[in-house]
Amino acid sequence: MSFGERVQQTQTVVDTLEEMLWTQPIILQRLAHVAFGAENVLPRAIHQIIRFTRTPTVRHIRYSPDAFVVDRRVPEKTYLLEYKCTQTPLYSRSRIQKIGSNSPRPEIDWQDIGQWEAEAFDNYTALSRLGIRVAILNYCAYHSRPLVCDFIDCISLLHRDQVTTNTMTGSRTPFVNFDLTAMRTLEEFLTDEHGFTPEQVAPLCAKIRQHLQRALPIKHHPSSPLYSG
Repeated sequence: MSFGERVQQTQTVVDTLEEMLWTQPIILQRLAHVAFGAENVLPRAIHQIIRFTRTPTVRHIRYSPDAFVVDRRVPEKTYLLEYKCTQTPLYSRSRIQKIGSNSPRPEIDWQDIGQWEAEAFDNYTALSRLGIRVAILNYCAYHSRPLVCDFIDCISLLHRDQVTTNTMTGSRTPFVNFDLTAMRTLEEFLTDEHGFTPEQVAPLCAKIRQHLQRALPIKHHPSSPLYSG
């Protein structure tokens, strides 16, 4: 998948949440969602210049979270919010077994394995160590709970690895794999962190899931035995 395709994929999630969650009156009266991050301020030409630069400063610029959320009643609960989207699950049995064998869940299978770029994960972790609250809202098309959200220090890391990507430079992009089942659903996050009732947020989240599953369905890799063209 190209950079542009990944951006569009995530933007679909951002736009859906903006329309179907953050601007809903019951949410808006308590929470303010404000655009932030590199996708909103970093020109494409500049991104191309620094794309393969690995300094901590550039990493922070490139992976600055997409938004921040302010709790109008308890401003101290303000946190940065990053959006992630995954449509294509792992398919290599050897890779899945390797991830499981090096993790607390040796039996884990592809349905529960999430994947993010390691540099992004490391940037959010570094921010958390500074006392900065960073939450990740992750849409994963192949997971039984496709819409999850939690703080970066709650992520259960399974494995980190080097995966060859189809870039023009032939570079190798490091990834981390994590346990999707350890993250809270978006409903749970909103009720736990902001005091909404399940009755208030469950219908909203159900509609969001349905919309995203239509817009961003599972896309198995062509080499996967589950690929159907």
